[in-house]
Amino acid sequence: PRIGRAADLYELIPEYQPDTYRNMDKVYPTRVIHKGTKVRPLPAGVAIAPRYRIGGEEYGVDDFMRRNRVGGVLVLKDGKVALERYGLGNDERTRWTSFSVVKSISSTLVGAAVQQGLLALDQ
Repeated sequence: PRIGRAADLYELIPEYQPDTYRNMDKVYPTRVIHKGTKVRPLPAGVAIAPRYRIGGEEYGVDDFMRRNRVGGVLVLKDGKVALERYGLGNDERTRWTSFSVVKSISSTLVGAAVQQGLLALDQ
């Protein structure tokens, strides 16, 4: 049985968030999106290592992720993986809830379908 209420997600203390997000299917009602029959791995591209400065100090992606409690970052350039990092105890096999990221993915897929002529915005 699922025991969580959606409203509880907004009140989670930061220390509980990673374990909760990794186990959403055990606590909240969820739906799995199954992979298709043709799954293609993302090819590796030229690696990037972005840096940024704040107050005269220089920081990298790992610093940003730690300071902002980021669970993962994936950067694609020309269809290839330029950066892939995990935080908060996650790795490439971790199941993690997408929350609002799904809006960006959906809009990207709609844009690709329109560009390929598979979907018209006036339909």
